[in-house]
Amino acid sequence: MKTKNQTKVIDYKNQEHIIPIWSIEDFYLDEPDMPIQTSLAYKLNNDLNNGCYIEIGAGHYKKQNNTYYLENKYNWTGISIDIEQPMVDIFNNNRKNKCIQADAITFNWEQYLLENNFPKKIDFLSIDVDFHSHPHANLLALLNLPLTKYQFNIISIEHGSGIFYEQKKLRDMQRDILSTLGYSLLIRGTSDDIWSYEKINTHNGFDQLSGAKWWTNL
Repeated sequence: MKTKNQTKVIDYKNQEHIIPIWSIEDFYLDEPDMPIQTSLAYKLNNDLNNGCYIEIGAGHYKKQNNTYYLENKYNWTGISIDIEQPMVDIFNNNRKNKCIQADAITFNWEQYLLENNFPKKIDFLSIDVDFHSHPHANLLALLNLPLTKYQFNIISIEHGSGIFYEQKKLRDMQRDILSTLGYSLLIRGTSDDIWSYEKINTHNGFDQLSGAKWWTNL
């Protein structure tokens, strides 16, 4: 990923390496209403154009939508899913990529991804299901995915534990599952976590991002 700052380090073999120093400014892109999840998906995939996503819990086709700018600004392709038919209709009337009306807890992802030739390595997975539809919706939507057959480079998953204290156990279950599958927890938000499958090279870690105002307020 391209960062504004970097440092030189010397390893035990006396070899020099350039290591990025992460800052909040690295994730500020040109669109003021772009969700931070979108910016993270783009930047943590090395400023990727033409990427691939799965979006669970699409909501509005643009407002607070985690894939709108990926599609329209960076030419990503993918599939979204939402349980509300009116939202799906508006989405499909305004977006190039498709949104399916279905229940993310029971939808047959393995069959759909196979039939539609999705790659085994998908660049971004967004899980943001309304708690009102089911109190455990985000955890169950995660479990419904073929997690051992597909790899997601960056994952944004809502847990809501900073708003609803009873969600902390579900958040911990999400973290246990993804950690067991080999994902690294990059950013701990009050409502959302960001995970990476690849080890992110960084000098200062992500603690300053986890505590950033724009993230803790989400």
